[in-house]
Amino acid sequence: MNSLPPGKSVFFVSDIHLGVPDRAGSLEREKKLVNWLDSIADRAAAIHLVGDLFDFWFEYRHAVPRGYVRILGKLAELRDNGIPIYAYTGNHDMWMFGYFEEELGIPVYRKPMPWTYAGKDFLVGHGDGIGPGDHGYKLIKKVFNNPLCQWAFARIHPNLGIGLALYWSRRSRVAGEGIDESFQAEAEPQVIYARERLKSEHFNYFIFGHRHCPTLYALQPGSDFVNLGDWVRHFSYALYNGRDLKLEYYRENGSENDESSDSPAEGSAHAASLHSDSDTLKHKSSGSGESAVHLKSLLVLLIALFWSDWSVGLRAGQNTEHYNSWFCAAHTEISNDLKAELLLKVQGNFEDLAIDGLGNLYTLSATGEIRRYSEDGRLLYEFSEVRFGQVGHIDVSNPLRVLVYYPEFLSIVLLSNTLAISSEINLRSLGFNKVRAVGLARDGRIWIYDEANFQLIKIDERGQVIRRSEALNYVLNLELQPEQLSERNDRLFLRDPQHGILVFDAFGTYEYHFGEAGIRQMQIYLEQVVWQSGDGFFFHDLRSYRKGSLIMPDREIRNWSLDGRRLAILGSGSVSVYALP
Repeated sequence: MNSLPPGKSVFFVSDIHLGVPDRAGSLEREKKLVNWLDSIADRAAAIHLVGDLFDFWFEYRHAVPRGYVRILGKLAELRDNGIPIYAYTGNHDMWMFGYFEEELGIPVYRKPMPWTYAGKDFLVGHGDGIGPGDHGYKLIKKVFNNPLCQWAFARIHPNLGIGLALYWSRRSRVAGEGIDESFQAEAEPQVIYARERLKSEHFNYFIFGHRHCPTLYALQPGSDFVNLGDWVRHFSYALYNGRDLKLEYYRENGSENDESSDSPAEGSAHAASLHSDSDTLKHKSSGSGESAVHLKSLLVLLIALFWSDWSVGLRAGQNTEHYNSWFCAAHTEISNDLKAELLLKVQGNFEDLAIDGLGNLYTLSATGEIRRYSEDGRLLYEFSEVRFGQVGHIDVSNPLRVLVYYPEFLSIVLLSNTLAISSEINLRSLGFNKVRAVGLARDGRIWIYDEANFQLIKIDERGQVIRRSEALNYVLNLELQPEQLSERNDRLFLRDPQHGILVFDAFGTYEYHFGEAGIRQMQIYLEQVVWQSGDGFFFHDLRSYRKGSLIMPDREIRNWSLDGRRLAILGSGSVSVYALP
C-alpha cells in the first residue's frame, strides 16, 4: 500500500492471552479489547493481530474452544465492514487450521511477513523462536508444528484436550513467575535476528510480540525495532499513521499512552527497559521460560498419544509407511536439479498441456481439442467446442472441475472429470469486458482479474460475485495486465508479464511480489512457485523466501506443467512425462 487514506492508521497488537488467569479475568480483558477495536474502527486502514490472541487454541475439525464470542463477533463485524485484518500464530495459539479464514475472512500467517505501508517496509511476526539460543523450545516448536503430532492431539476429545491444555497453561504461568522479562537491548534475541535480516534486506520497522516488554528501539538510521508488549498488564499496541510509528497504551477512560504506567515514552527511539517488580511477576505471561514449560507439558501428552496410536496400528497389522510418508511430505522441498525419471511419451502435435494432482495429462491441439490421458498414458476422454474460438487457458488444479477459458468470447466452460460440460459462463453478459486471467479457486468458485476496474473478483458458476478486492491500481500504484491466476496453498498467485508474480491471500488481499518482467509461465508445486523467464527456470520458496534456479530434464521445451509429483514437457511432436522425486 503506497499511501494511507487521510486520517487512517495501521494497528498492531499482540499477546492478549484470552483464557487466563480465569474466566472472569479473561472476560474482562476480552471486553476491553472489543472496546479498543470499536475505538479504532473508523481510523483503521488495517489491523494486525500479532500472535497469542488466545492462551490456548486448538481447532478440531468440527469444534473450536468454547467462549470468546465477543472478540470473534467483533472481528467478523470489522471484516464485514471492509477493514483488512491479519492474524499470526503465536506459541500459545499455533494450532489454527482454517477457522479464522473460513468463518471470519482473516488470513493467518505462521512466520514473519513483509508488508509495505505508505512507502515504509515492515516485517511483522510473533517473534517466538527467532534469533540465537533457546534450542529446546525451537525443537519443541518443530514437533508441535508437525502434522503427525497435531493429528495425535486431535484424537483427544475436546472436553479433555482443551481442559488439560488450559490447566497446564495456568500451572506454567505459576512456574514462570520470577523470570526477568525486561528488555535486553543488544542481547535481545529478537534484536539480534533483526540485525541479521538487515544485512541482506532493509526494513523500516521490525514488529514482534511474545516478550511482553513494550519497546521502541532504534537499530540504525531509518530502521527501528518494536516489541508490542501485551494485554495482560500493559494494554499496549503500535500504530503507523503514514508518517510515524507510535507505541501507545489503551485506557478505557480515554487517556491513551498514559505515562503513569511504567511504560516507555511515546515515540522514543531508544530502549525502554521494563524492570519487573513483585506486582509485575504476579501477572507474568508467555515469556520464553514459561512457554517452554507449557509446551513441554503438552509434548508429554502428544508423545503418549502418538505411541498409543502407533502401537494399536502395529497390533492391528497396519503398515507404518503411511506415517513415514506423511512426515516426509510435510518437509519436502524442490531440488535444483529435478533428476526426473522419464515415464512415458505421448506422440502428437500439441499446442498446450497440463497435468493435474492425480497425474492425469491433458493436451490441447491446434484445432482446440482437449484430451485427457491416464497416468500410464491411456487416452480416456476428449472434448472439443468450436463455438467460442481458441482456447486461452486450461486450469486442472481440481481434476473433478476442469476450467477452460476462451478469451476471444470471454467465456468460461467448466468440465467434469469425464470432460463433459457442466456449466458455461459468459463474462461479457455479467458486465466484464476485459479479462485475460482466469483461475479456479480452492472452494470450486472462479477467480478473474477485471482489467477495467483493476480488481480481483471471485464468482460462482452462476456468475454471482462472491468477493471483490480493492482497486489494485490504487493499492499498488500499478496498472496490471496479468495473464495467469492460480490459487494454491491458501494463496492466490497472479503472473503479470511486466511486474512478475504477485501474491495475495485467499481473500484477494495483496501480500508481496517477487520475480521480474518477462516471466512466461508459473506453476505452484508443493511449497514452491516455479516459473520460466527467458530460457531459464527458477523457483521461489513460500516458507523461506529463498530463490533458486532449476535444471529441467529436457532441453527442447515449448511448454511445461508439473503437479502430482509429475512433470510434463511439451516438445516437438510429443509430450514427455517424468516422475519427480
